[in-house]
Order: sequence, then structure tokens, then C-alpha cells
Amino acid sequence: MMKLKQSRRVLGALLMWGLPIGFMAAPLHAESKIAVDVNGDKIYVTDVERVITMIKDREPALQSGSEAAQKSLKDLRDSITENFIVQKLLIQEANRQKIALKEEDVEAGFKSFKADYGDEDAFKKAIAAEGKSPADVRRTIQEELMLRELTSRMTADIQVTDADMQAYYNAHLAEFKVPEMVRARHILVSYPEKATEAQKNEARARASDLLKKAQAKGADFGKLARENTDDTGTKDSGGDLDFATRGTFVAPFEKAVFGSPLGLLPRVVETDYGLHIIRIEQKEPERTLTFQEIKGDQQLRLELRQDKIKKRIDDKIAALRKSAKITTY
Repeated sequence: MMKLKQSRRVLGALLMWGLPIGFMAAPLHAESKIAVDVNGDKIYVTDVERVITMIKDREPALQSGSEAAQKSLKDLRDSITENFIVQKLLIQEANRQKIALKEEDVEAGFKSFKADYGDEDAFKKAIAAEGKSPADVRRTIQEELMLRELTSRMTADIQVTDADMQAYYNAHLAEFKVPEMVRARHILVSYPEKATEAQKNEARARASDLLKKAQAKGADFGKLARENTDDTGTKDSGGDLDFATRGTFVAPFEKAVFGSPLGLLPRVVETDYGLHIIRIEQKEPERTLTFQEIKGDQQLRLELRQDKIKKRIDDKIAALRKSAKITTY
């Protein structure tokens, strides 16, 4: 059984706020006004307001009393009510499909929820503050498990085919562009902090000498960098900066590496970090990934399947709503 998401603060919760929709199930209300009737199942004003209060406690901007806050609260109330309606419709559908749960699964969910409170007294005190009883919690857990089972049944057959991947690829080519990249190594000769002109000249002389060594026949640039660079971040890798796109480096360095051919640059490049001897190792032009390169992207397949699942559920909810008798009071 999938572990239920838990909340110490409230049972009246809302999916759109990152809390489990199942915990919106209402207890029995002897005197509460009815907000909406969904095929005979009642949604009570007290439960809608309870969720609003919970969210207001978390969102100070909703407490200001301003015109904007009042509008936000109205929109929020509409959204909460709609979530209650959807919950009722789906629970009714689960009952029509005679979805049966194992009692041990419900009991395990109930015990898991209680455990979040530490002990029995804390659990009962917390739910009593929300106007709920242990029986309400158990019913809520049962309904949430029913919703999960219903969703699973509704979407179990959904798969993402290569044709789906191809269609998405064709419609979103811009997403698969790989920008121009360059891979370079460098040796940094840094200036001392608040360097004098004499110190800068000394650094320039050192950089010039290193450039000559790098230009020598058979020179090992990586070894030269490991032994001489002031860049501690790339020292162990022989000055390797790995592949980078435009915008990665400061302007003078970027202009040099993207504007020069492969090989050792014939001049020292100066930046705010100091003086750089640069060797360009590889260049990759901008290109678009081929479909063959992306068809095995499991994360993309998962996202496309989630989109299909959402559409299937949204369509089902729309159909249930169309055939339902919903009365707002």
C-alpha cells in the first residue's frame, strides 16, 4: 500500500496546496449549513471554511483584509469547493465500480497516520481540534485509498509509444537544441590582492614564460597546468574547464575561447582573475538532437505518461460532472 502523506496541522487539506485531497472528507454535521449537494452527498460550509482558515494561517497575505486579499479568498473558496465536488464525484464512481479495500490496508494507513502524532492522546486532541473523530479519520483514509485504486484502474493501460515520442519531438524541436560548446584548459597566473604595478609586471612576465613553455615542441599542457596554475579548482585536472556554453566565462575569456580555433592561443588573455594561458581542446557547434538520440529518454517518457494520465482523469471528471446533479446553496 502506498504510504499516506501526513500532516500534523490539519485533516482538512487541499491537493493544490501540496496536501492530500483525501483528508477533506467531512464528518457528520448536525447543524452546519450545506454548501453543495453532489448527487445527494453533502459538502458543508464548515469544512470549506476550515480549509480556508488553515491556508490563511499559512499565508499572511490573505489576512490583510485588502481588496486583493478578499478576491484571493473568494477564488480560494471556489477552488476548495471545486476540489470537494471532484472528490465526491470520484468517491461515488469508486463505489459504483465496487472498489473493495483490504481491511488490513485501511488499518495500516490508520496506524501510520496516528503514529505521526506520537501518542494516542496527542492524536485525539489534534483531530478533535478539527472537529473530527477517529472514525472520521478512518473513513478519510479509506476514501483516499479508494481514490488511488480508482485512479490506478483508470490509467493502468496508459503507455507512451515511440509514435508519441516522435510527435512530441516534431512539435518541440526547440527544446532539443544543444547550444554551441567549447572545452578548454587554462593556466591561471593570478594577481596578488591590491597588486602594485610592479607585482602585475612580475605576473605578466611569469605568464609570458609559461606561454613559451606551452608553445615548446612536445609540451604537456596538462602537466604544466598542474604544476603552475593558481586556479585550485582545475589544478588537479590539468586546467580542464570541461565543456561550457556561452555565458559561462567572463567576457574576455569567453571571446577568446569561442573566437579562436583549436589549439594553444598565441597570446595571454587578461581578466579580473588574472592572466590566462589557454588551450582549446574541443568545439561543438550548435545542433538539434536527433530523434534517435532522445527516444530512449525515460524522464521524457514519464512526463508524457503523466500528461496522458492527467488528461484521462480530467476527461473522466468532466464526464462525471456532466451527468451529476450538483446543487449549490
